[in-house]
Amino acid sequence: MAGKKRVRNFTADDRATHRIFEKNRREAFKSRLIELATHLPALGGTDPQRLSKHVVVQESIARHKLMKGLCSDAFQDIRALVQERDELLTQVNHRRLIDGLAPQAPKAVNLHLDRLQLCIAHGRFRSYAYSNIPGNPSARSGNHSPRPFLGCDA
Repeated sequence: MAGKKRVRNFTADDRATHRIFEKNRREAFKSRLIELATHLPALGGTDPQRLSKHVVVQESIARHKLMKGLCSDAFQDIRALVQERDELLTQVNHRRLIDGLAPQAPKAVNLHLDRLQLCIAHGRFRSYAYSNIPGNPSARSGNHSPRPFLGCDA
């Protein structure tokens, strides 16, 4: 059994308050949309007043996919460099043993490559690149201790 729809009797003050609230919400959303568009090179020359939500979201997704691919490529390059370093160190240590010198131990590389690969694969990637730079307006306040350049939410 369907009941009667509740009739709401808003006062003029209620409607005015609601209009102001909605206007502020729309303006805040528009300013955040424009801010997002400023971070997208493809929209660099576009007049901010002519931007649509659809275009900004579409370009943002495309940029995110591009960055994810670049990060994945950089990850593979880092892995290859670490492997090449280890191979060269093995050769150097072989030569050192022949010359009667003690072998060198590899220096620890704390890049958390396995965790980073997992984060990239699952799309839970974020960059700490700018969040730790003192003087950066978006930098975290307080202690600027060294942090990993890359991280994820895993």
